[in-house]
Amino acid sequence: MKTKDVLSKLRITRPTLTKYVRTGVIRVRVLPNGRYDYNEEDVFAIITGGIERATYVYASTWKNEMKQDTANQIESMKKFCIAKGYSIGGIYTDTNCTTKIETRPELLKILDDVIDGKVERIIMTDKFRLSHHEFELLQYIIEKHPCKIEMLVQ
Repeated sequence: MKTKDVLSKLRITRPTLTKYVRTGVIRVRVLPNGRYDYNEEDVFAIITGGIERATYVYASTWKNEMKQDTANQIESMKKFCIAKGYSIGGIYTDTNCTTKIETRPELLKILDDVIDGKVERIIMTDKFRLSHHEFELLQYIIEKHPCKIEMLVQ
């Protein structure tokens, strides 16, 4: 993680950052050009108060889909997480969704947690579980916060 990103995320000064590095609160790797690469997990440990970041599972169904589809999605994603060695920190489900973000309160909760630095990755069956605009919003937020999104189907 770059210096400017650490300063911005933690809202600290350079002298405070230097102190964190000297005392071992934040580990660094010195790059060939002499700049520091700050350990992302150390930075987020400060933000979250030491709470480990989690893997979230997100399932959703469109208005005309069967409720059994949600259960099938969750079961598939649980198996995926077990195979990858991920510990699931939360399962979030929105049903009877439309193209309006208001019909997805659980997705909004996940986005809040991503912004708060609590989410390491989000697991979904495929990107078609969201509207085009919702998926773009999710990608935008994930780009700004170190979080990954993994799909069972690409």
